[in-house]
Amino acid sequence: MLRGDEGADVVDEMLEAAQQVAASENQAYYEGSEFGVATPSVEESRQAYFSSDYSYNDAEALAAAWGADIDDAKIRVGRKLILNGSDFVDEMLQDARQASIDNGIDEVNNASLGDATYHRERQAYFDSDYSYNDAMLLANFWGMNIDETKARMGRKILWGEDDIQILNDYLQQAEAFAAQG
Repeated sequence: MLRGDEGADVVDEMLEAAQQVAASENQAYYEGSEFGVATPSVEESRQAYFSSDYSYNDAEALAAAWGADIDDAKIRVGRKLILNGSDFVDEMLQDARQASIDNGIDEVNNASLGDATYHRERQAYFDSDYSYNDAMLLANFWGMNIDETKARMGRKILWGEDDIQILNDYLQQAEAFAAQG
């Protein structure tokens, strides 16, 4: 345990670091003009989002992380794209996805049919280019029922490019497994 001045110094350093992060975030979001750039309007921000490669699922993940509604998340993403570029948004999206993992959203076996997350994951599967046969192959390979498999596939889709590649790798393994007989 830290005592006296040493503990106070550590606490001061932690507070200063947190304030710097918060100030940076607030400047980028609220006060773009401090960077010599006019703060984008709501419509400009919305248009930047819709012109980007980010999906509804991306906005939904960020909205959940920020405690915002989907429209507000789209506007915020657009504003951040204008002020900070896509690398900044990509980093925030990765953090939001990690937060969903940390909060246990990846526990498909604990999801009930009444769970909104479970339904959102299944909807991501249905909105994808994966077929019922793909889901059946993976269900047999993973030893899961078809509904759980669709949700698991949807979760990987929602988490983005790296997880979609993992899903495709699983699918190739499942096809090879099925071909063996």
